[in-house]
Amino acid sequence: FRYALPYAALGSCAGAARAGRPPCPGAETRVWLTWTAVDASAYLDGCSADDVEEMLSEAGVGRADVRMAQCGGFCELAFGCEAAAVHAAQLLDRRAWQGGRLLALPLPEACAKLEVHRRLKALFRRLSSGGAGGRTRDYSPFMSDKWRQRNAHPLHLSVAGSSSIQGDLRGGRHGAGAAGGARRWQCDDWVVVELSAAEFGAQ
Repeated sequence: FRYALPYAALGSCAGAARAGRPPCPGAETRVWLTWTAVDASAYLDGCSADDVEEMLSEAGVGRADVRMAQCGGFCELAFGCEAAAVHAAQLLDRRAWQGGRLLALPLPEACAKLEVHRRLKALFRRLSSGGAGGRTRDYSPFMSDKWRQRNAHPLHLSVAGSSSIQGDLRGGRHGAGAAGGARRWQCDDWVVVELSAAEFGAQ
């Protein structure tokens, strides 16, 4: 099963990003950069800061401090002011580069979204690992009335779930909301959640 849920339905994203985590100084002047899900094989692992700086110059983006992640897969771009960071995200987001398309988000938005996906992954682990003793959960209360009339036994399932920021369904570009105003990603963007199991039963 695959479901799409608006970020607004998953609680306070901004609050989730702050909960238990220290504030990130200067986040408003930084951009988080990676690839879209379709181009996941082209992650930034093989790129250097010089490669990114050359791409920024070709895209007409002002000078930025490029910070490559040690774990690979993404980098951060630091600018002199918030306006420059927002403009850079607009120019870079969904831009074709090295056979793929970029995903560029203002860092505060990226942090809030990544925190939502972290919380979802924790939930997926609980769904797949079960309760005490590692026993899988009983899903019989979620089955149809007909199924429960015919089956008195519990239905233990191992359900695996996944989501990623690269797999989000996204609305308008940064600064381009549906009504012509500022884009509200909490309402415009949707998390795609995928659930899988050997069987689900008659629900």
